[in-house]
Amino acid sequence: SIFVAVLLFQAVDGMFEQLGIGEMSLRSQIIVQMAISLCWFLVLQIFLAWISRLVSFGSRVAGLPEDEQERAQVMDQMEQDMKCWAVLLGHITGFASIKAWCTLQQAFADSLVGTSLIIVVAIITLGVVDALTAYRRHRFIERDGRRDENELLWDEETKETMNDVFGLTISFLIVQTLRFALGGNMPDP
Repeated sequence: SIFVAVLLFQAVDGMFEQLGIGEMSLRSQIIVQMAISLCWFLVLQIFLAWISRLVSFGSRVAGLPEDEQERAQVMDQMEQDMKCWAVLLGHITGFASIKAWCTLQQAFADSLVGTSLIIVVAIITLGVVDALTAYRRHRFIERDGRRDENELLWDEETKETMNDVFGLTISFLIVQTLRFALGGNMPDP
């Protein structure tokens, strides 16, 4: 799945490159990359909510069947779909986050302290994004006063996926900073 995620991310990123993002000032590139990253975070949240039948879109109706046997079949399929899409979208979101934060590191390409501080800022920012999305998920789940199994699945898979995005992003930023410390120049994002 990671190879598919790389290809999908590169395809979308390539479209933005064709639109001229590489020709923009570094400041504009940072803003656009952060916006793209935020969009992927939202797609992740909403698409996983759709898979878990919490929102209706197209032919998929929100809610679970009342019949126990049918409900069990739907939940089994939902768990498989959720694992698949959570990993795929998690990697794509992680790559978008890496690109955004590495672009920001480029603004401090002459300072080891500056590039190191970006790691701290990324940890705080991603922590806030995670806390805000967790808060919204919990508010959405608690809206009817109970927690259904599909709601718990959505919350669990999304939390795990957000942790993966966090780990991918921060580990990559640390490696970029170490490469800068050892090699003397900041690698391209």
